[in-house]
Amino acid sequence: MMMALASLVGAILIGVILTKFGTLKLQWVTLLLAFIGISAFYWVLDAHLAIQIVTLIIIGLGLGGAMTLASNAIMSNADDKHSGMAASIEEVSFEFGGSLGIAILGGLFSVFYSLFFNFNSNSIDLSKAKGSLDETLIQAEQLPLSISNKLIEAGKAAYDDAFSLIIIISILSLAFTIILLIWMDLKHKRLPE
Repeated sequence: MMMALASLVGAILIGVILTKFGTLKLQWVTLLLAFIGISAFYWVLDAHLAIQIVTLIIIGLGLGGAMTLASNAIMSNADDKHSGMAASIEEVSFEFGGSLGIAILGGLFSVFYSLFFNFNSNSIDLSKAKGSLDETLIQAEQLPLSISNKLIEAGKAAYDDAFSLIIIISILSLAFTIILLIWMDLKHKRLPE
């Protein structure tokens, strides 16, 4: 909720300062803000909820601004005759990128969960429990309490480890994108007018 509200504020603020700075520069600055937020979020995963909310607000501000800049870059470079086509491309790109990100990171999360799941017992079939935390909890309900608690702990530990690794992958992806945008910005500045 707070991240979505911050994204709205970030989009509005970027619209106010867009004319003062170049789109490319603002793009990497907003992504840098999101990078700082995600990096901070990684370090405060076990901290108080208020601290986590602050990092989510920072992420939202950065991503809201970045998405507004991307939308502006597409629409402002299309003439009136092709504005409908540009809007369609923008929307499809946004939806496709979001779906692709969810599919890739979600798939990786499942793989990491299975890899990090560490529970040994000959009395139960772990093939389903290794699939997801939900499956682990379903399996745990059918077991005696002594085994059930250990299975749940193993599931939660695997979930935490997989989640942390997904955040690290997101941080590295953002860092690569920021470096690429800074390089493009510097290259653009060197071009003769």
